[in-house]
Amino acid sequence: MAKTDRIDARVLRAFAEAVTSCNLHPPEAVGEHKWSSANDVSEKKQKQIMKGENRITILAAALALIASGLTVAAATDDINPADFTTQIDNPFFPLQPGTTFIYKGLKEGSKLRDRFAVTDNTVVIDGVTCRVVHDKVFVQGLLEENTFDYFAQDMDGNVWYFGEDTMELDKKGRVVSTEGSWRAGVNGARPGIIMEAHPKVGDHYFQENAAPVAQDEATVLNLREIVAVPFGKFTKCLKTKEFTQLEPGNVEHKFYTRGVGFIYGIVVKGGKERLDLVNIIRQP
Repeated sequence: MAKTDRIDARVLRAFAEAVTSCNLHPPEAVGEHKWSSANDVSEKKQKQIMKGENRITILAAALALIASGLTVAAATDDINPADFTTQIDNPFFPLQPGTTFIYKGLKEGSKLRDRFAVTDNTVVIDGVTCRVVHDKVFVQGLLEENTFDYFAQDMDGNVWYFGEDTMELDKKGRVVSTEGSWRAGVNGARPGIIMEAHPKVGDHYFQENAAPVAQDEATVLNLREIVAVPFGKFTKCLKTKEFTQLEPGNVEHKFYTRGVGFIYGIVVKGGKERLDLVNIIRQP
């Protein structure tokens, strides 16, 4: 937080708008952590709920600021919720609800299986409605990581990463760590870009902006890779180099193809791990 001699004019405007227009009666509308299902709520009703959530959140923030005499230097000042959608159709990273990507590989010699399921659920993070993806990683048949990832796509087609809630489990299925969990707008964290709309060789971007918890970066290396995985053989694939300042010795190369998304990953520095796309399950 940054001290200021006066309340930010935008905060005052937001406060005035919230007071005059938001419905304060249903307390459950405030919960940004509550998921909504496309099967349970109509699109029109979802928009009404989201609008109410945003207004109430603004009102609460404005009241807190006025009471404290401080203004918060918003971590995502340039993010406009109206610019985002949960309909993610970026060719290199499509996330159609009901689609599950199955990956298999090896991690330090142990069998690795990853189930990346795009759900019907959404969650509001930093005012933006995001698609929830349930990612489960199994090592030697045992669930090792259980993660919920949050994505949204902007009007230009870039796919943004708004955070994750992750749990690491021991061999008995007990949660031993939630390290790596973060959400945009909390503790200075900002959303990152997981996939550009129009990637070009040499592009560099942050996928996660949540230091010191998560700070993944990516660089585009090639747009014409040929990749063969159990699911098929693909040409003109996107190749990226992914790394983090938090673990300078680790580098991974990832490959994406149009119309499918992520198909292959291999750690080239700092470990021995690879992952191949073996199947895609689509709900009718």
